[in-house]
Amino acid sequence: NGKSLEDFCRTFLGAKNGGPDVRGYGLKDLADVLNQVVSDDWQKTLERRTMVVDATPPLEGIRRSGWKLTYKDKAGELCKAREADERVLYHIASIGAVMNDDGKIIDVILDGVVDKAKLGPGMKVLGVNERKFSSERLQEALAATAKGSEKLRLLIEHQDVVKTVSLPYDGGLRFPHLEFTSEGYDYPSAILQQRVPTHRLMP
Repeated sequence: NGKSLEDFCRTFLGAKNGGPDVRGYGLKDLADVLNQVVSDDWQKTLERRTMVVDATPPLEGIRRSGWKLTYKDKAGELCKAREADERVLYHIASIGAVMNDDGKIIDVILDGVVDKAKLGPGMKVLGVNERKFSSERLQEALAATAKGSEKLRLLIEHQDVVKTVSLPYDGGLRFPHLEFTSEGYDYPSAILQQRVPTHRLMP
């Protein structure tokens, strides 16, 4: 019907002229506005996406848009920019952990390698394979696991306990990337395309 995410945002987020207006909303409100843009069973879709636990990410929309999720041994530009800006290390797709650049674990992925080793937020990585922790050494150690030459051993500090934990991981460095397959209309690029002004300002 020629409508897009922009139409939804304009309708849902748009406000009348005047002062600040704080309004609450629920799932049904979202579904009602989405139905104004494109008629569908949005209530059911939103409930499935927000309330049902799934073992795999919802990639159907990405595939329909001509893209696919792949993994590479190098981080993408967005990931590198986030790491530099936030001073964190994103190793979610490999060992399932996010940590500060000083080794403190911030978050872990449920049932990921780090989670299964009973490590969690608040613990700190002091060393990697008998060497003092650094982001570069962790990267090197992760890369070495793909060659089968060395296991990943982390020296962990938690409260007043320090112990070495061996992680059963051999997948190497692993970062998510989206690749265009040319199979379908490229909706994400169309949505993210920079808006072109429809008029010129008077000099």
